[in-house]
Amino acid sequence: MQTYSSLFQEGQIGSLRLKNRLMMAAMGVPLADWDGNTTDQMIRYYEARARGGVGLITTQFASINADAQMPMTANIYNDDSIEQWAKLVDALHVLDTKVCIQLMHAGLLFMFMGFVPEGIRIKVPSITPLLPDDFPYDEITEEEIENYIEDFAQGARRASLAGADAVEIHASNGCLVSTFMSPITNRRDDLYGGSVENRTRFARCIVERIKTLVGKDFPVIIRINVDDDLKGGVSPEEVLAQAAILEAAGVDAINISSGLEYWTSSTIPCFSYPDGYMMPMAGNLKKQLNIPLIGAGKIPMELAQELISTNKADFIALGRPLFADPDLPIKFEQGRVDEVRRCIYCNNCLRLSQKFGSGVCSVNPYLFNEEKLPHKISEKPKQVMVIGAGIAGMQAALFSAQHGHEVTLYEK
Repeated sequence: MQTYSSLFQEGQIGSLRLKNRLMMAAMGVPLADWDGNTTDQMIRYYEARARGGVGLITTQFASINADAQMPMTANIYNDDSIEQWAKLVDALHVLDTKVCIQLMHAGLLFMFMGFVPEGIRIKVPSITPLLPDDFPYDEITEEEIENYIEDFAQGARRASLAGADAVEIHASNGCLVSTFMSPITNRRDDLYGGSVENRTRFARCIVERIKTLVGKDFPVIIRINVDDDLKGGVSPEEVLAQAAILEAAGVDAINISSGLEYWTSSTIPCFSYPDGYMMPMAGNLKKQLNIPLIGAGKIPMELAQELISTNKADFIALGRPLFADPDLPIKFEQGRVDEVRRCIYCNNCLRLSQKFGSGVCSVNPYLFNEEKLPHKISEKPKQVMVIGAGIAGMQAALFSAQHGHEVTLYEK
């Protein structure tokens, strides 16, 4: 019988001590209000994952500047947001979970969303032939870059004041920092373009400014691509040099990702991708680093145990598996593996629409409906007969049983 003891050992990221090696990855979920404030629905969503046993929750991204604000997503670009974030952080701390707020400027990620809100223009390091011509772009100046560096640092300051335990800089998948790091999207000929050192300068300066403003002991994680999954983009070889620069700047851990959203599918891999497909690309990176490596990318718990126990990763970031089952970590820790509701990587959770709102999970009807959890046990249990053991019948039987009723399920 397989054990998972390695996953439930304590771990360290800079000054931050974590109770286990499992963390919730940042995922874009439209649970903020229209002005970018946290909501009760958002808090309930994260509380469910905190009760499930992860050591660290990395929140959905928080916009560091109003010129990158997406609808129904959180912001952290003014001091009014501190109280809002503190409410979320406090709720998760009560449940013995540490909190990391992800900081991001969307950049080209507006293309993945499919539209640009009125008054917003997509900020890019360079206007290249790769960019589709049906979006509005601004090639940013060195002065604007300096302003964005300060915006990231001020976002980290607000996160710290809100009680967050760390911040993560989103520098992968086509966001603004990511497009500076990639040779396929950065064709600049100034201090922020050309060589690997210059293309990493924006990210490096953000890290250094955060450490200066908030303090060297405040943990900073950065999420970078190990591969852009596009010819001419960042390669696994080049990322070694980028990681060395960022580690020297003071980054406390590196979280891996892959691909550029809009152009590739590897950013959020579906069922056709092999398990842990990013990890072989990160092998040399792990050997080089003196700081923790956070593994990611379609990693089931069985593989997670292997990666941690063989020192191929220091932590594992779980995304959609925690959509499917918020209690995934605690079920594995308690040996209740057969009770786990497994993610099938169908990517239905990505299908956002004006009609239906947030995406849905094919195996968890309570995703974004966490206010209905935990289940209230009926004061007057009944004997329930469910006729038909199709998907709807099985869910009806499960729902009834979870509320304390005695259920018999019939199928022809």
